[in-house]
Amino acid sequence: MAIAYADDAQRPLPQGPCDLVCDVHVIQQASDLDRLIRAWADTFGEAAGDAWRELEAAAHAPTIFTSFAWTRHVIKHREDGLETAAIIAAIHDGQRLMALWPLALQRLGHLNVVTSLGAPFDQYAGTLIHGDADVERLMAEMVRAVRQRVRADGMVLRKAKTTGVLFRGMARDAQVIDAGAQAPQISFSTDAPFTDFMGTVNAKTRKNLRNYTNRLARLGALENKVVQGHHVADLIAESFATRRTWLNDKGLSSEAFRDSGFKAFVDGLAAAEHNDLGLIGFAMQLDGQPIALQWGFVYRGCYYAYLSSRDPAFESFSVGRIHLQHILEACHARGIGKLDLMVPAVPYKMSWTKHADDVVDLVVPWTLKGQLVLRGYEQHARPRLKAIAGRLPSPVRKRLFGWANQ
Repeated sequence: MAIAYADDAQRPLPQGPCDLVCDVHVIQQASDLDRLIRAWADTFGEAAGDAWRELEAAAHAPTIFTSFAWTRHVIKHREDGLETAAIIAAIHDGQRLMALWPLALQRLGHLNVVTSLGAPFDQYAGTLIHGDADVERLMAEMVRAVRQRVRADGMVLRKAKTTGVLFRGMARDAQVIDAGAQAPQISFSTDAPFTDFMGTVNAKTRKNLRNYTNRLARLGALENKVVQGHHVADLIAESFATRRTWLNDKGLSSEAFRDSGFKAFVDGLAAAEHNDLGLIGFAMQLDGQPIALQWGFVYRGCYYAYLSSRDPAFESFSVGRIHLQHILEACHARGIGKLDLMVPAVPYKMSWTKHADDVVDLVVPWTLKGQLVLRGYEQHARPRLKAIAGRLPSPVRKRLFGWANQ
């Protein structure tokens, strides 16, 4: 199989015999992406965006974080303050897209590294590869093309599922870092009654849930709501503020919350122009006041639980576990038979399932500096710094991460 290369959307495709063409497109702003989509429409005879969405439908296990809707929102969000360009690697055969990989060039200390486009806001690193394609071959070609197109010291791909095509295509050349994380997965038949699924849950868990629910109900009127449309904006804002306060109080942090643009990013998700993201929210209220919130995305029959928050005053009632039961039931009622609860695999999630996907970070150094810094930092220094931070006295840790969380 011959693969020709074209490193810019404005250049004509190579002439002559070749089966596939690999392009690397530099995207500075949303209008650049729109032009690329129109160019694909002209090439493949599709409506704008259809070529990308058709690949999503034909790809190995796609997630929301490689979708056209997510990619466009990330680029739109970053275009005003993007220090380096977004990168989209694509392979096509002249009639359809065979692979897409949304990426970005970011600074990591003194290094230039290629990351997932949405990092640190996406929950999984991933790529789209057609189900009929040779995954390892196309991944290798895209890596080669990106390496030729941009000056970078390597790749750092956080949160790659070991069940996904990114891991499969990169496993031979990438170094696995930060193994051990898991993302709980739930699936059930939406044709069968929800009580059938509840019957698979541990009997002790079901009994505890009834007891906790009864205790809560004695405090006031307990109500569960599904929130969609423009009302999701309020839920997103409230859950973000509550989650950040919880992180600060616990002396915890995350890469996303340390990014000054995270709040604007999640607030923008609820804008009308992004309704194709499948946003949905869930609220558990006691006497009209929220005690547990969660929101995420419905994509290709799966609910992705992106962000949750709980009122710490009700921790003793296990409100996270109770709320998750109502979320599961609401998804079942809407014909959504899969839920991806994402990292981490904490007890309140695992009480509902025995299945979890392993999630790892992948590092691929390209230069000598990349070899020294990435392997030294990612493999040794970063885990030690995380361990040291975890052993700090609680007041120090709270002050440190309270300052770091934006």
